[in-house]
Amino acid sequence: MSRIGESAKQQEQRREQLDKFQKIKEKHLERLAIQKHQRLQLRRGIDTDSLFDQQTSTVREEIVEFLIKTEEEEYKPQ
Repeated sequence: MSRIGESAKQQEQRREQLDKFQKIKEKHLERLAIQKHQRLQLRRGIDTDSLFDQQTSTVREEIVEFLIKTEEEEYKPQ
């Protein structure tokens, strides 16, 4: 019985946290939408928000290796 009560209590706390998060998320999305007009004016009508979405498909990872130090040692068979 106590486990069922704890589980229900934990679920309720998680729901409350999720609700708080959703409210914060909605508030910030509204703020972003309001500021979009200002950003467009500052950037002379160019919507740079969509540029980041397009870049993810064209980004490639390249690994570059540099030789830092070389040493020569004489081979001595045993």
